[in-house]
Amino acid sequence: REVQLRLEYGYKSLLEMSRQIAARERLDASRLPGRIALYQVNGKYPAPFVSGIQTRMFYATYRGPGQELIKEAWEWVAGEERDYFIQRASEIIPLLTAQFAPVTGYWLAQGELPKCAGALEQSIGDFNRLYGATLPPDLWQIFEG
Repeated sequence: REVQLRLEYGYKSLLEMSRQIAARERLDASRLPGRIALYQVNGKYPAPFVSGIQTRMFYATYRGPGQELIKEAWEWVAGEERDYFIQRASEIIPLLTAQFAPVTGYWLAQGELPKCAGALEQSIGDFNRLYGATLPPDLWQIFEG
């Protein structure tokens, strides 16, 4: 539970820092909730044991300056006195791409992340149809905190 609370705090901090940077750079901060999101496994499903008790993986897909698609993998490690973000080697990216394909597919098609339960369910449904998968449409929920 402590790691979950720290993850939620980290998400809120990242969103707030992004808003501050947008204000300082005179950018449109209204789009940030569509660009930064925390998705959690719906409580009615057992949470998959992915990367260890005190680590979380982050997958980032974004357009570079020349509109090229950039994909990165980061691991958050909760230390005793401080937290660490470590950029992972490119070899892990195909695995994370597959894991997050419903969300990244929506992102690439819509230009933003699913922002409500209906959009998230649509992204999973699209993924299921495209790949013949059977993910439950309500597998994830959006953290609203």
